[in-house]
Amino acid sequence: MAETKRKPSRKLISVSKRRKVKLKKKLFVKKQSQEIQPKRIVKRSRLFFVGGICVVVLFVLIRMTVRRVDGQSMDPNLANSDRVLVFKDSQPKRYNIITFRPKGKPNESYVKRVIGIPGDAIWMDNNTLYINHQLVSETERPLTNSNLLGRKLPDGTIKVWLNQKLIKEFAGKQMIPENKYFVLGDNRNHSSDSRVFGLVDTSQIEGVVKWRYYPFNKIGTID
Repeated sequence: MAETKRKPSRKLISVSKRRKVKLKKKLFVKKQSQEIQPKRIVKRSRLFFVGGICVVVLFVLIRMTVRRVDGQSMDPNLANSDRVLVFKDSQPKRYNIITFRPKGKPNESYVKRVIGIPGDAIWMDNNTLYINHQLVSETERPLTNSNLLGRKLPDGTIKVWLNQKLIKEFAGKQMIPENKYFVLGDNRNHSSDSRVFGLVDTSQIEGVVKWRYYPFNKIGTID
């Protein structure tokens, strides 16, 4: 007698199909995972980039501000329309360039150079103010255009001719008070500065100018 062929059981067919379906699912999931992974990397990179920019912007807003130079009072070191970065938390030192709010003009900002600092000896003689800082090293920055409305004597004393209105303010003083600064424009002959409006208080100072970012051919640090 001829042997009868056995038909595969439905149970075996069902198991085989399930295995194939599971295998297909695994392959599909693996393929999807491989496709998603590069997308995740790109997304994370973008997030890190945006986050980095936010940190830099926040740092700039907290520690720095930008100012535009208006006028010729700081020639030749800073020209009209130059753009500068001002560091807010920097303590002004002698010969630093600073920006500050003039008294009675809260919406304006002046840029000048610090000449006299707290503790400097000062005195009046024939309506002329003397600022003495003999301990300053000879290698430090000398006064620019020193022959204009102010000059530096051999012993390191700075001699400045004052506006008549300020003679009373400085009369009788022996030193620049704490938290006060005497500032001058580098272009002495075209500058409204401490010779006109007196000492600048710490509360008026915005910060120290350390960087020029415009014009582009003059980008760099400020001395």
